[in-house]
Amino acid sequence: MTQAALIGLLLPAVHVLIVLVAAVLISTNRKPSSAIAWILAVIFIPVLGILFFLLVGFGKLPRRRRDKQREVCEAILARTDGLDLVSHRDEWPPWLGSMVTMNRKLGSLPMVGGNSAELIESYSGSIRAMADAIDTAEHFVHVEFFILVADDATEPLFAALERACARGVEVRALSDYVAQFMYPDRKKTIKRFEAMGAHYLPMLPLQPFRGHWRRPDLRNHRKLVVVDGVVGFTGSQNMITDHYHKKKGIKKGLHWHELMVRLTGPTVRELDAVFVTDWYSESNELLPLDTSPVRLGADRELVDAQILPSGPSFDNDPEARA
Repeated sequence: MTQAALIGLLLPAVHVLIVLVAAVLISTNRKPSSAIAWILAVIFIPVLGILFFLLVGFGKLPRRRRDKQREVCEAILARTDGLDLVSHRDEWPPWLGSMVTMNRKLGSLPMVGGNSAELIESYSGSIRAMADAIDTAEHFVHVEFFILVADDATEPLFAALERACARGVEVRALSDYVAQFMYPDRKKTIKRFEAMGAHYLPMLPLQPFRGHWRRPDLRNHRKLVVVDGVVGFTGSQNMITDHYHKKKGIKKGLHWHELMVRLTGPTVRELDAVFVTDWYSESNELLPLDTSPVRLGADRELVDAQILPSGPSFDNDPEARA
């Protein structure tokens, strides 16, 4: 048998073996439609299909990061035992109870009563409200945004953080590693944190030579601010000017419209638990969780609220299942 003939026999055999191995690996813990699409890609375009799968085919973060998520979830569940009973459960519509239970199982955080929630529609108004809350901080401020840029629009928040640091308040900040490269003044923003004495870390860094590598498209899109565990903000707004420094958008006069909510009450501690988890993932420092008792109180105007975190650090898929 000639060498060419041997190669002609081996190549199909190798291809079949690759497809079989890929079928087993791809189909594990994956939706059938997604698994079939990946397998077809490996069959018909094997080289590109395999390379693309290795790049973006794994939908979870590395196991050590998922282990940290699981560790904090267990600590949260232990801390919040019975906390879900502090609510207006008797006033819930019939469909809400099962959803609350499912969200608790997926994200570990309970529905809890005794909260106020104020929607803020103004882009600059929400930044001002966050800055005002930071100016009341006595112990800590936690800041986490997918995009976090020091510019003219966000100056009130950064100035408030500087004042907080000057008072001896612990300021911790997180922002997405990839997003910081997509917008201007990345180094200026980081140096601003360093100069004020805040603790800043990038989320999900892509640094293969330092052991930090994962799917580049798995990012952290959370947006939240927590002040002393008493006041919290979350919503859709990134911490950047509303035209995002995009030349085309500026030329056309385009501006993003976002919605943030200002929270007070026990649900703020649940929002802070989300930050604690992400900080632990990036720093190996597990901050203390609030374990103080919670009572509903007599104010019937206060509302029940539940925080539902999601993302690739969870073994399940909270956002898709909720």
